[in-house]
Amino acid sequence: MPVDRKNAGQQPETPNDLPHETQKRVLWVVLAVGVFALILGGVQLQRSLTKPFQVALIPNGNANSSNQTTDALKAKDTDKDGLSDYDELYVYHTSPYIADSDSDGVPDGQEVKNG
Repeated sequence: MPVDRKNAGQQPETPNDLPHETQKRVLWVVLAVGVFALILGGVQLQRSLTKPFQVALIPNGNANSSNQTTDALKAKDTDKDGLSDYDELYVYHTSPYIADSDSDGVPDGQEVKNG
């Protein structure tokens, strides 16, 4: 059998090898899908972390029940800091679940009283 000196020492090309440009395109598609998956995962994580803290003001689309919900928020103080849940959510923009929303050692109600 004759020896091909031109290709000596090289592995023969297989039919399954993709051209370099095709490999680049596949890599970019894989990277784009990965980035897209990371973004969607981040959005889903953000939603799952904030959903328990959302308050529905109009539970059934009924204006009467909206007034009842608002009245209930005004009467309720979940974190026992001296501010109603309504005031914390809509007036002072603090957490109705954490007595010291900014973690400075002073409860939110005391900070409002102090100005």
